Amino acid sequence: MSSLQNEIFNFIKTYNKPARLKKIYSFFKRIPSKEIDRSLSFLVKEDKIKELKGQRYTVLRKPQMIKGRLSLYREGFGFVDPLEGGQGIYIPSGFQGFALPGDIVECSLMKGRGKTRGKVETILQRGNKKIVARVHKKKNEWIACPIDKFIRAEFKLSSRETIKFNESDYIVLEVGLTPSPKNIPPVRVVENLGQGKQADLELVIRKYDFPLQFPEDVLQESRDIPEAIPFEEIKQRTDLRNQNCFTIDGEDAKDFDDAVAVQKVDGNFRLFVHIADVAHYVKPKSLIDRFAYQKATSVYFPHTCLPMLPEKLSNNLCSLKPNVERLTMTCEMLINQKGDVYEYSIYPSIIQSKARLTYRIAQRIIDNDTESIKDYPHVHQSLQNMKALTDILIKKRYRRGSIDFDLPEAKIIFDEAGTPIEIEKSARLLSHRMIEEFMILANETVARYMEQSPLRSIYRVHEPPNPDKVRDFQKFITLLGINIKSRNHSEFFQKVIKVIEGRSEETLVNYLILRTMAIAKYASHNIGHFGLGSSCYTHFTSPIRRYADLTLHRLLKAVLEKKTHSVKAITENLDQICDHTTEQSTKADEAEREVILLHQLQLISKETGNIFEGIITNITNKEMYIELSDNLVKGYIPLSEIEGDRYKKDPTRFEIKGRREKKAFRMGERILARLMEVDLANRRAKFQLVGKSTAQSG
Repeated sequence: MSSLQNEIFNFIKTYNKPARLKKIYSFFKRIPSKEIDRSLSFLVKEDKIKELKGQRYTVLRKPQMIKGRLSLYREGFGFVDPLEGGQGIYIPSGFQGFALPGDIVECSLMKGRGKTRGKVETILQRGNKKIVARVHKKKNEWIACPIDKFIRAEFKLSSRETIKFNESDYIVLEVGLTPSPKNIPPVRVVENLGQGKQADLELVIRKYDFPLQFPEDVLQESRDIPEAIPFEEIKQRTDLRNQNCFTIDGEDAKDFDDAVAVQKVDGNFRLFVHIADVAHYVKPKSLIDRFAYQKATSVYFPHTCLPMLPEKLSNNLCSLKPNVERLTMTCEMLINQKGDVYEYSIYPSIIQSKARLTYRIAQRIIDNDTESIKDYPHVHQSLQNMKALTDILIKKRYRRGSIDFDLPEAKIIFDEAGTPIEIEKSARLLSHRMIEEFMILANETVARYMEQSPLRSIYRVHEPPNPDKVRDFQKFITLLGINIKSRNHSEFFQKVIKVIEGRSEETLVNYLILRTMAIAKYASHNIGHFGLGSSCYTHFTSPIRRYADLTLHRLLKAVLEKKTHSVKAITENLDQICDHTTEQSTKADEAEREVILLHQLQLISKETGNIFEGIITNITNKEMYIELSDNLVKGYIPLSEIEGDRYKKDPTRFEIKGRREKKAFRMGERILARLMEVDLANRRAKFQLVGKSTAQSG
């Protein structure tokens, strides 16, 4: 700016209200009015000032900008979660432009009541460069409509596309960036998936952009890894091949990345957690490593898996199979009767698992089932020791504020041909909790060790919940007759979980507690883990399936071997690794949930017209959302289609109420609903309200 332009700008800036043109002329009376006009025009053009009605001028104050990751919801609105943490920014429908779910955006803050509101101003980075869409023709133009209904935008396709397509084909689009989120971004067709795939697993995998196969050069590199363990390598490790350790996993598990052993020592416990030494086989910057970083996680779908590592590693060399020598990293802990780790050591080892147990088999042995003990006599006493230790660890975690609740999960049962045939609720057994407790303790112990080391490390962190969300939750449970006061949020949630246990609203309340929580993520700085009540936590126990764990193992081995200079490249890129692995693990969770929902809808679609019992999980201005009690299928009921009355949402009471008869339906209540239709393409099940269930309790 020229000196005159700068002087005029400062005058308008310091003036306590919009400055009239006459006032500006008067203040700069020695300057010709034409020069003042030219300066004002320049300042307006450069967005330094704004011209108002009546020849008045004011400084154009830039709104506060927040960088964060965008999440979109079916109802049309979204949230931007700031990269630096803190409260999410509400993005109303119509203020997102062509931003897509998962994008890193810059949003401006707007004045408004209630939620902090924002508007997407810039798209900085695509969370998913590729999306799946279905092709339609409108007025001689080809239009691609994303199958992800959270994306409201449509994309025009060029007639010059090299990959051909037809009406109703499913295609994979690569979406570029534009200077403004309002501009239609450039798109390119990269693959034609054909037709009739709306209920296909492959479509979901493509939607989340997970590679279906390993490149041939990655597979060849894995084939070249020798299977034999050199004697020199064994000599450098603690030899635990004679120890009575074993694995406990799900019935369908193929990769066994942890084995455990417990010994009683003078009334205390010695716990060994052995984790497959993936870092020994997967070297930094190798082809396997680069591809593993790209995926960042294994993705587990019902009946199939997309592993992070090639099969030779994930199902063989790094899988702790029974009666086979395997290289491991061991966390050995001495634990007293209070659950405190008073001594520990972490070291490379070699083990030979003595059994491959499933959770059900382990539970039967814990329950002293005679036949199961006969099949596995050598693990019976160990499992009894593990049960005693687990009871101690659970009590300790509760005392320190860990929040633990059982949320039912849908398990899809398949026939021999791989066709889904049934949905059942998965049971959480003591054997599940046992392994959970041991893994949590090992993760904490390694995290404390790394926090004291000279290296930066990778942590699994979880911020305390947003106070506004907690207040909304408190309002809801007050309507259930629950009035709890406590010193902190951890104690508050613990008391609520205890009070609600056994009531019809238990599952919903647990879901709502989960909704108040922040999302756990990976970070290079430790801020603790609220949900676990842990002051220091990491992920050490699954390097087969999580790149974050593999990174930690490399850092851990560098500290143990006193070769911290060897991981300089890792520590320099640690923040990038944390962000990427967090993003990929979030995508994997979403993909896994969508596939389960898809199978649920496929199965229930055969029962159109039947009446089910469900619980009301959410209410909007247009719809009531429910979850069925028996099979956990989620669906919706349009308020406009409820017969007998006109219903309106009452947000203060978390309910809908009829205008004439004043009949109300509240969140948490059990109802009867008839299945009307299933929309597989949009992943929705529509129900009709029948009435209240007689199974209300509490």
